[in-house]
Amino acid sequence: MTISATSQYYPPFETTLTVSSDTTVDFALIYLEPPADLVAIGDTLERPITEEGKITLEWTLPYVAGITLDHFDIYRSEEPFTEPSADLLIDTAPADTLMYYEDYDIVLEETYYYAVVAAYDEGDSRMTGPVVATTVVLPDDADVLVYDFDNAATPIGGLGVEAAITGILDELDVSYTVSAQDATLDGYELTDYDAVIVCLGVHDADDAKIDDLSMGMLISYLEDENGQVYVEGPDFGKDYFSSGTAIQRDFFNLFGIHYDHDGNDEGTGNVRYIVGDEGYFGIPSVHMDYSFGTIADRLVDEFSLDPGTNLMYTSQDSAPAPNVSNIRGSKKISGYKAYYSSIYVGALVEADYPNVKSRILGQVLCDFGITCAGVDDGKLAIPTAYSVGPAFPNPFNPTTDVRFELPEDTEITLDVFDIAGKKIATIASGHFSAGVHTVTWDAGDSPSGVYFYRLTADEFTGCGKVILLK
Repeated sequence: MTISATSQYYPPFETTLTVSSDTTVDFALIYLEPPADLVAIGDTLERPITEEGKITLEWTLPYVAGITLDHFDIYRSEEPFTEPSADLLIDTAPADTLMYYEDYDIVLEETYYYAVVAAYDEGDSRMTGPVVATTVVLPDDADVLVYDFDNAATPIGGLGVEAAITGILDELDVSYTVSAQDATLDGYELTDYDAVIVCLGVHDADDAKIDDLSMGMLISYLEDENGQVYVEGPDFGKDYFSSGTAIQRDFFNLFGIHYDHDGNDEGTGNVRYIVGDEGYFGIPSVHMDYSFGTIADRLVDEFSLDPGTNLMYTSQDSAPAPNVSNIRGSKKISGYKAYYSSIYVGALVEADYPNVKSRILGQVLCDFGITCAGVDDGKLAIPTAYSVGPAFPNPFNPTTDVRFELPEDTEITLDVFDIAGKKIATIASGHFSAGVHTVTWDAGDSPSGVYFYRLTADEFTGCGKVILLK
């Protein structure tokens, strides 16, 4: 007699017996053991992402006595599933002593379900799984992204632009991430950062410009996320407006400035010193010498301000005089904040006014809401007394900035009153840290006229007057 037996997950069995009388035959089918202890582990990555993310499957080798294990089939879906199918099969893994599989063909932070089947010469095992996994992407916890696109130039006493900037950030105790040299921003999430500092180079043998993908990311960061960008470099207008592509011009135009002239070569020179705007720095005639006649002074763009864009600093009026404009630093606030300096802060000379580099970059960072902690006495971050500065611009329409200094952490109130003494707005209140703060008053709903603002902090009261002209 011949006995045959089949069952799912068991190899078929057939045997022929010769018996002379009724008898009982016991036999057992060999079970096609499935993989055991299956787990799926997604990578944990931190932006900026510089490597491929993957999900790793691990399992233990099934018991295979009496049968031959050939390979493992890997199944994956974006939804839970109960049975393997051809459309879910993504790959095979060899049957050896290393029971794992790495899946790189994934979208980061997406969830995937995996199952594994042991494939024997005699048939397939039941499915083990599904197990679920996803990759985790952690944000960059740095305060600032320093985008190093200076074409490896070293115009600041032999230093690259990013090296000079990061040296100042170290003094200000501000954390940062530096991009790779002239790299794309792909792999970065700009919203991880409180601000982006874009370091541009000078005209030399390498004048490569930021690619369109990165331009689009910077534009989106400003327009869609109300981001904060500070661009530093003498050829922003020449490279990104005068000879720029459409998307490069779109980025330039967000800064609220008009490109006027390419400037002189360093033999003639451009910037002997700069003078900080009193409305911005709160101190009249802050005189800061520059590295005149050096590579840092090569072809320094001249530009003018569009309506609504504010001044940070200018250069000298003569010796040499500018070709068109002596404006060297600007700030545009339009939901987003876009600041530009055609001079290198790192090329300023520490002379009559000490710590000028920390003061200027620190002021930008304070405007961006970044605390400049760990600064030595005498630098920008910690004033020695309460004060409220003049508003700028003044007259204005419709926004003006009010700047005040706090020597200690305290509760403050900054109110605005009309000419009759009626309070019409509170533009800042609550607990503020020691340092220099700037608050913008948007008077779009107020009529033209004279207004007064009053800062109350601890036992200090300070006032100022502004004129709204519509």
